[in-house]
Amino acid sequence: METGGQLLARLSGLLDIARNAVADRVAKLAGAETLIGRYEAQAARAMEDSASLVRARQQLTDARSSSADAEQQLTTATDALTAQSGTVTNTDAEISRLEAVRADLLRREELASFIGEARSEIDSKNAALAERRRLLGDEDAVVAAHGAAAAEAVRLQAIATQARTDLDTARRLSFLIADADEREATLAAAATAAAGVRGEHDVALRRRDELTTTIEATRSELAEAERHASAIASAVASIASHIHDDEETCPVCQAHYPAGELKLLANEAARSGNARVAAISERAEQLMVEIATLTQRIGELTPTLTRQAAIEPGAQQARQLAVDLAESLRQALKANENDDLGILAASREAAAQSELRLAQASLAERQPAALAAEERRSASTTEIEQLTARLDAATSRLNGFLADDRDCAERIAARGVPTPTIDEIGTLLATRRNELESARRRLAELEGASAAAVAAAKPLLEQLGTHEADLAAMELAQKNAVLAAEELVKQWTTLGLTGIPDRATLEAAQSASGSASTELTLLGERLRELSNINQDLLLEEELALVTEQMRAAGGDDALKDPVTHLRTLHARLAPARAALKLSQDAEEVVSKYTVQLGQRAEAYNREVLQPLNDRILEFNAAMLSTPGASVQFRANKRVDRTDFEMQLEYGDQIENSLLSGRKVPPQVVLSEGQLAANGFSILCAASTAYRWSRWRALLLDDPLQHNDIIHTAAFVDVMRNLVELEGYQLVMSSHDRAESDFIARKFDAAGLACTTVLLTAPSETGVIYDPPTYNSVARSLLGNPYETTASSA
Repeated sequence: METGGQLLARLSGLLDIARNAVADRVAKLAGAETLIGRYEAQAARAMEDSASLVRARQQLTDARSSSADAEQQLTTATDALTAQSGTVTNTDAEISRLEAVRADLLRREELASFIGEARSEIDSKNAALAERRRLLGDEDAVVAAHGAAAAEAVRLQAIATQARTDLDTARRLSFLIADADEREATLAAAATAAAGVRGEHDVALRRRDELTTTIEATRSELAEAERHASAIASAVASIASHIHDDEETCPVCQAHYPAGELKLLANEAARSGNARVAAISERAEQLMVEIATLTQRIGELTPTLTRQAAIEPGAQQARQLAVDLAESLRQALKANENDDLGILAASREAAAQSELRLAQASLAERQPAALAAEERRSASTTEIEQLTARLDAATSRLNGFLADDRDCAERIAARGVPTPTIDEIGTLLATRRNELESARRRLAELEGASAAAVAAAKPLLEQLGTHEADLAAMELAQKNAVLAAEELVKQWTTLGLTGIPDRATLEAAQSASGSASTELTLLGERLRELSNINQDLLLEEELALVTEQMRAAGGDDALKDPVTHLRTLHARLAPARAALKLSQDAEEVVSKYTVQLGQRAEAYNREVLQPLNDRILEFNAAMLSTPGASVQFRANKRVDRTDFEMQLEYGDQIENSLLSGRKVPPQVVLSEGQLAANGFSILCAASTAYRWSRWRALLLDDPLQHNDIIHTAAFVDVMRNLVELEGYQLVMSSHDRAESDFIARKFDAAGLACTTVLLTAPSETGVIYDPPTYNSVARSLLGNPYETTASSA
């Protein structure tokens, strides 16, 4: 519900709005007085039939008539001048065409003599070239005959060489046959010797087997005897230890013996078990000696038995080699089964040598003539090349002359002068030159007339332009006046006045505004009276409210005696200020502690985490872990504590700034493989950034299980660099044989030591594994030439 004060405030606001509106209306009406004079001036300029416009239009009509006559005279003079210029140009072009035809005719007469000389030179060169080619053919025939004789000699040389090879093969065949016969005789003797010793060898083997069985039984008996003897000796020794030298009663059977005899019997009983053991040991020793004798005899007989098997392959190979060589030689000689290959090879070798000597003698007779023909052939070839070059040059000149003559004829025909003579062309040139002189004189006369017409028309055209510009300016001013008058009418209407700007209408509007201002002044006076009455009421209400608040705060006593209540409040003020000071001090201490925590967190970030983060970025880039993003560590400050968090930083600054307000853990964003790769990058970064251990090593348990081939290759390169450049020792397990083989090859190619151990299976006693495999570098470092066939893992 609206109160009286709110109602008065709203009425005051409405009254101020009305006053402002009336004041604005009065100010606008005061400015409207200038619109009336401006409108009357613009209305006078906007009349279509003003005297200045009529006069300007008449002057423009007269100027246009005069300039039209002048332009007609100028056009006539210009057309005549253009026609005469065309005549001069055509005549000049005709003279140039005739002069070009005359030059081509003179050139054709000159070319005719050049063409005749070139053809005569070509004919003489062709005749000389034909003679040289005939001589070259004769010389080629001599050289070819010598070449055929040389080829025949080479063919016969090859036949003689093959015959010599066949003869050598036949001689080697006789040696192979003799060797095969000797080997077969040796094989027969070895077979006979083996048959003689086979019975003794078999008996010795059976006897050795029997003795082996016997000695096994003897060894078992010996073990039992030794166990029994040991037990008896131990028992008797125990009993004997309780019998004194003067003992007479046996502690076992209670029998009586003379003094000293019981002790002697006990000692003898302790030694009696060793006799059986000695007897069995002696028997076993005899069996071992017999086995050794049999084994020695078997060893002596074995070479005789195995000699046949050792000799037989060599004998068979020697016989087969002789058979194969004989067959190959028989095919080379084309001989029958009954032919003597040695005699046949010797006869053919002698015949081939005889034919070769005859061919070489014939070749020697042809050699001088062939050498002379070759020299003449070289000279003829040089002369032919020179004549050919001269002929080509003459032909090129002739073709150039013919082409030049053809071009001249084509140009003459293209100029429209069929089969002219030089005299005819001279006569036409003289006629055309006279016509050109007459045309140029007429052109000069027409140029003077055209210049006079231009001079006469120029002032008339300038006067026409001036009148057109004046009329255009007056018409533009009239249009602008119309637009200005219309704009003044719009402004008049905007002020709330009707019709066109008029003094009576303005005075009526000003009178109405004055009346409204007077009424608003009276209303303002009445509103101020109501405001004063309302203010008195509000003060009374506020006084009552303050009294009630004083009674509520201190009671009736405080209301009746404010001074006493003030002293009470002052007494309570000191403890309250002390408590406030204590709270402020605590807040200051907390603030200092918060600042110290922040400084320590920033120092930890700068000195400890920043090197780690930089190294993580480097390892992520090297191993292609998460392109565009990387896990980073940061220590953050809270009010009274610090915490350690892991977050994902993006390489792109814009993307990183956009996502900075809603950072999420890397575990939510990255895949399992990316998390594994980032974890490995963090491990390597911590190891290389914080050198806290003198043992620079990495112990990795199957780090490649979530990686593809690209990331695997990057991982291996990083590991190789750590080992090669940083001196790390890498101990890694893998379930994939291909991965371990790949790493081993990488390390071997880089010249780094590498040892692999293959775990084959679990067992009750532990994991079964193959012996370690070392590459060449590892073997050289260990100093032992380890050889193993175990697979790596």
